[in-house]
Amino acid sequence: MPEGPPIVLMKEDLQKFAGEKVMEVKGNSITETTGIKDHFLREIKTFGKQTFLIFDKANIRIHLLMFGSYSLFERKDQAQNLRLG
Repeated sequence: MPEGPPIVLMKEDLQKFAGEKVMEVKGNSITETTGIKDHFLREIKTFGKQTFLIFDKANIRIHLLMFGSYSLFERKDQAQNLRLG
């Protein structure tokens, strides 16, 4: 089960994208993109085992559940898993 340290490391890895504009949204874990596409990622917050991506009109909550993991670069062996790009 992902605990505090991996969540903090994920936040640190994602921090370089704060302030950047989202040009494209893809993946199989999100259906509504109007609050994300063409908007700026304002900040990344963590609370317990959750990570929040904060935008102007929407927020994305990420919870890695029992066996979750993350990757900043697409991995071919994860093609069938829940993902957000």
